[in-house]
Amino acid sequence: AIGLEMKECYVTNLIKCESGNSLIKPSDMVKNCTKILQKEIEIIKPSLAIVMGDILPLQGVVNSSKGITWFNTEHTISLIKNPELKRPAWETLKLVRSRYLELHHGAQ
Repeated sequence: AIGLEMKECYVTNLIKCESGNSLIKPSDMVKNCTKILQKEIEIIKPSLAIVMGDILPLQGVVNSSKGITWFNTEHTISLIKNPELKRPAWETLKLVRSRYLELHHGAQ
């Protein structure tokens, strides 16, 4: 809806190494996956990043990543379960589009 082509996007998941142990909290799994995510960022070199869901576990990654504009919105599952969250998410995606156009096509 914001005019990005999939070929322009790199989609990844924060949880990269689930243990199969249902007692391990997702926040603990994130800690184990941070280095993998940092390596992906180093290889891909994105100019924009959209985090869908809680960004707090990523503060170290966000703070150490130079030259990336970070955006945060609700996870898609939350948007499906809570339609009232869709408007704020759409507003964030419009900001993403605006920043994308600034970076790739000059300010319009």
